[in-house]
Amino acid sequence: MSKITYKRVNMPSNTFVAYQDKVPRYVTKVEEAAVNENGQDFTYYRIHFKSLEEPSFLKVNSTDVRFIHTCEAATGNSSCSHTAVAGVIAEKLLGPSRPITLKGVPSAPTNFNIPDSAYTDISAKLDVIPPVPVPAPAPAAATSTLAAAVTITPAPVSSVPVRDWRIEWADVKEYLEESGIAHRVILEVQALRETVFNKVALTPLSIEPKKPKTPYQGEILGRVLRHILTGKDILLIGDKGAGKDTLVATIAWVLGYPVYLQTGNGDETKSSIVGENTLIQGDKGTEVVFKKSAFATCVEQGGLVHYAELNMLDSDVTSLFHSVLDENRQLASSDIGSIPRHEHCLFIGSQNIGSHYSGTKSQNSAFKDRLAIVFLPYVQDFQALLVAKSGLTDSYALKFLEDVKKAIDELVATENQGEESRTIRGYIAAAEHMKNYGVMFDVKVEAIEDFVVNKTENFEERMAIRHMIREKAWKDFPMSAEEEAYVNGL
Repeated sequence: MSKITYKRVNMPSNTFVAYQDKVPRYVTKVEEAAVNENGQDFTYYRIHFKSLEEPSFLKVNSTDVRFIHTCEAATGNSSCSHTAVAGVIAEKLLGPSRPITLKGVPSAPTNFNIPDSAYTDISAKLDVIPPVPVPAPAPAAATSTLAAAVTITPAPVSSVPVRDWRIEWADVKEYLEESGIAHRVILEVQALRETVFNKVALTPLSIEPKKPKTPYQGEILGRVLRHILTGKDILLIGDKGAGKDTLVATIAWVLGYPVYLQTGNGDETKSSIVGENTLIQGDKGTEVVFKKSAFATCVEQGGLVHYAELNMLDSDVTSLFHSVLDENRQLASSDIGSIPRHEHCLFIGSQNIGSHYSGTKSQNSAFKDRLAIVFLPYVQDFQALLVAKSGLTDSYALKFLEDVKKAIDELVATENQGEESRTIRGYIAAAEHMKNYGVMFDVKVEAIEDFVVNKTENFEERMAIRHMIREKAWKDFPMSAEEEAYVNGL
């Protein structure tokens, strides 16, 4: 190997402070190897940065610490974040008194001919969660003509087919890190995810967990995860468009739970929540069989049951949930007896709030006492939400939609009109429409009329919305024929 020259790096204290807690954000893995070179003992720390293809190294002896890496900034003799992160790693591992030198950038990656087997993973010392290798699919077994003609009785399969938790884990981990989830929590999520994948199977009534098109964004994610990790069931409360469904889908994707969906309505009874009698044609003719609901199946088989619109149920009906959610962990049913709750059954209920929802009922305190209750904000960063959900990045269009939203929100707050047009999904659809067809005048009209304004069925409220938009957001918003007739008293 060609001679390597070094230069001294003095890291300012404010730089160290800035990067002190950011090692997991930049690094995927740190390994340690003890090496004897020409009678002298060295310790090598191999650092895998997310942004670099080749690993970097800290080479340490009793008197010196040398950082060796290649990046575009270092090639241009400029400072880089890698050096700052390496300085933080050196101080955390070795103490604050060791001087660090930086190698001149080599023309080719330097690996020091140390075999992988010599390294020990020490990522946990730095709160770094190393990537989990995903095994390659097994090659298909070759079959001969003779073998194909022989009938082979398959070996019995496990009652819980094991799913591979490592698939997509890299994406999940990156999402959690970007969401600001603490690394201790990410480690607990990883452990629970592995257990859920191993012990909970998909069933015909379940939905396989998939990454949402846009996973949930916001600090509520961490709060809900922490509740789940400590064994709590959840009740999500929020207005339409607050992201309840997205949050549930995100939780399922992160933890690997098969999803069971059930929706409450005013006609539900304790019996119908558990299932219903169904006629089937069997060997002995028509039979009556009790078919378990999605909720009951989840209780029995494990998974995540999302029971939506819980406040449509009568309080005496929701008392059925009590023994499931408390220490009894049993679903008591007069139709099929008691069903023990699976150790990995997670209950997440959700309900909308607002006077405009008819048929809703107050939940009794005994039911609420069994749940962690989380209120979801209506919307946090509206423009960022539109960008994430629709892909629309035109700053004028985003500001236009936000102005329309503010106008309608003001009408709702001051006149108690237009609640049905206070729709996050509608704004997202309008943003998608403008992204696809441009921000021309006619497209803007289509977008806000068809996806926002026309959500309101009441004629006078709809006219009030149009007027408020014209007054507060878009003075050129044209009058429709019905609005002109309304204004002119026709």
